[in-house]
Amino acid sequence: MSKNKIMISMGAVIIGLLFLLLRENEAKVQAETQLKNIQFKAASVINEKGNAINDLEGQVTEIQSKLQDCQEDSERSLAEKSDQMKKLSAESEQKSAQYEEIIGQQNKDIASLEAQMKENSGRFDQALKKKNQDLSELGEELRKNTERLAKTLKKQENLEAETYNQRTRIEGLEREVQSLKNEKARLEALVKAAEDKPAVLD
Repeated sequence: MSKNKIMISMGAVIIGLLFLLLRENEAKVQAETQLKNIQFKAASVINEKGNAINDLEGQVTEIQSKLQDCQEDSERSLAEKSDQMKKLSAESEQKSAQYEEIIGQQNKDIASLEAQMKENSGRFDQALKKKNQDLSELGEELRKNTERLAKTLKKQENLEAETYNQRTRIEGLEREVQSLKNEKARLEALVKAAEDKPAVLD
């Protein structure tokens, strides 16, 4: 991204230089055209206006001086722009080297991370296999415990059913015993009543 910005900046500077050169060339062409026009006018009126020659020559000298100044300014501007271009080029090369160094370091970091990820992945696979083995063993143990629990529950159901039957028998026997006690009490009451009656005389 930084390299692209540098290239765009250099392109903008180059376009600016070309624009200045075109403007300076245009001014130079205009000055040359104006000079030719004056020289043409001087040649055409030299016979009629001899006194105007000096003025025209002065204007020509002035224009030539301006043209010289313009050319010197153009050369100076070109030299400055050239220095700027060299400076930008050096900065671009420096930043490009820095960018390549950063990219190289990032590539090294990425390679290191990839190696670390592979190593961690190997450890993770081993740990996952161990966990799967542990889960398989736990599942088998759970299955056995479930079978034992089912057998235990079945035995408990049988014991509860047998206990219920025994309780039912005990309750029946208790009722029989109570009935016998009641009958015994009734008989004892009859015997006692018979003993308490006075003897009947013949």
